[in-house]
Amino acid sequence: MTALTLEALTKTFPRAGKVVDSIDLQIRQGEFFTLLGPSGCGKSTTLRMIAGFEEPSGGRILFDDADVTNDPPNLRGIGFVFQNYALFPHLPVGKNVAFGLQVRKLPAAEIAERVAAALLEVQLTGLDDARIDQLSGGQQQRVALARALVIRPKLLLLDEPLSNLDAKLREETRSALRVLHKSTQVTTIYVTHDQSEAMGMSDRIAVLYKGRVQQVGAPEDIYERPATRFVADFIGRNNVIDATVSSVSEGSAVVRFANGGELSVDPQRMAPGIELRTGAHVGVCLRAESLQLTGARGNFSGIVKDVEYSGAVRSCMVETDLGRMQIEIPSSAGRPTPGQTVQLSADPSAVYLVGSA
Repeated sequence: MTALTLEALTKTFPRAGKVVDSIDLQIRQGEFFTLLGPSGCGKSTTLRMIAGFEEPSGGRILFDDADVTNDPPNLRGIGFVFQNYALFPHLPVGKNVAFGLQVRKLPAAEIAERVAAALLEVQLTGLDDARIDQLSGGQQQRVALARALVIRPKLLLLDEPLSNLDAKLREETRSALRVLHKSTQVTTIYVTHDQSEAMGMSDRIAVLYKGRVQQVGAPEDIYERPATRFVADFIGRNNVIDATVSSVSEGSAVVRFANGGELSVDPQRMAPGIELRTGAHVGVCLRAESLQLTGARGNFSGIVKDVEYSGAVRSCMVETDLGRMQIEIPSSAGRPTPGQTVQLSADPSAVYLVGSA
């Protein structure tokens, strides 16, 4: 069942121009759906139009099958968690959570019962009377979540809610959000520029760039089968190298790089719309983790410029005659050092073709 439909949704600002450009999306009931993209891609503006805080310049917004495009926010039945949480500092935790229910004039007994249940869901039981300034950042974020959930919204909208938390607390809160979503099954739309958040939390992801949807799919599809060159560049640590198709056969194809080197690829592993024919220009995606250091002659050679150690893996920047390439190798597989000449081999099964630059 579809919980939200966006039809040709568009937003134009007088100075910024068109920031959301005819977006079409369908979000399923109970889904955790993420709008992912760089700053300025239109993701937060899209979320605010869904909430009713921004008026669309064109298109329609449907909750289930009902057109809510012109409805005010208070009639949409949404819960919204802002980036800065937007809590009331003069009210204790319990009254912050109860605010939306009081506005709806629910009976006091029902308000008390629902506030207690919401605080239990976000593991803040017993903090009803605590002041907001007595809470940690993670606790404040959970108060904002409880306030959004207590009204039993049709949609839960989250606008970069983890951006103010430190790295460890972000990971803990991501896990808590996943558990909370599973328990409530509320349809959730999450906005972030952080790939790891999107990949780790979402049922599906829409990647946005310059106001347009580049690709919609499950995290594995987005990562392993990017639909456009932008998605390939944006998601993960990916090397996208321009090449020309030198030959095509039934079970394989060969691409040639500007330095004359060649690589055999699987003709089934390419983005939609790629015309695989001799002489065609393509972008060859080589994931950082799919490249390996080899003692023999590899597919590429270069000089290590930088090494970043992060425990389980070492991330290296290698200068080749095709430009800089990123590689990730298990720390147990070797200890490359800056200035070292290395040979790189590519796993053919991990190569993916996208459009050329």
